[in-house]
Amino acid sequence: MTAVAFHFNVPDKLGYTCRLLRKVYRSGKRAVVVGEPTQLDQLTRRLWEFDPQDFIPHVRLKSTEVTERMRPTPLWLADQARSA
Repeated sequence: MTAVAFHFNVPDKLGYTCRLLRKVYRSGKRAVVVGEPTQLDQLTRRLWEFDPQDFIPHVRLKSTEVTERMRPTPLWLADQARSA
């Protein structure tokens, strides 16, 4: 089953998103974040810096091509929706 959740009205959107994605990763789930390229670039930088003790694996998809190497990565940051 696929779950869809909407989160809004948070003061620190990037920090909140990092915490949410860490929670998704720790639960063993997968997620795709779709947004504007500039926002996604900021998010990927924040994920690298977020918790030095706990790396949050993610990939920034900048094209429509998803390689076999990218498929196992649990968190995708994409500027357009696509399927695995």
